[in-house]
Amino acid sequence: MSRWLLPKDQVIVEPNIELLSEKEYTCTPDNKVMSLPGARSVYDLNEDYENELAKHRESSWATGEPRGPVGRSATGGRHRKAADLPKPRVETVDTIARTGTRSRSW
Repeated sequence: MSRWLLPKDQVIVEPNIELLSEKEYTCTPDNKVMSLPGARSVYDLNEDYENELAKHRESSWATGEPRGPVGRSATGGRHRKAADLPKPRVETVDTIARTGTRSRSW
């Protein structure tokens, strides 16, 4: 990489690296973080956060008023209720036909 990015055509030699012993890199008694008291998985944390956001969504959807971190755009504008949005539609932009295949762009 130094040859092409730094225009230096020289041999690069990596230094010897001393690895840690198993005892040095073991950070829990049984090598399982989830067995520590009070440990919570990423799934648990995400579930709690989702439950918190669900409360905000429920009240926002009921009143149509954006509140909290949900339902607010960067400009602070209001969002329409789902029932007021136009129905989605699919529009074919292009079709390419080749021997034995056909591909569409949506």
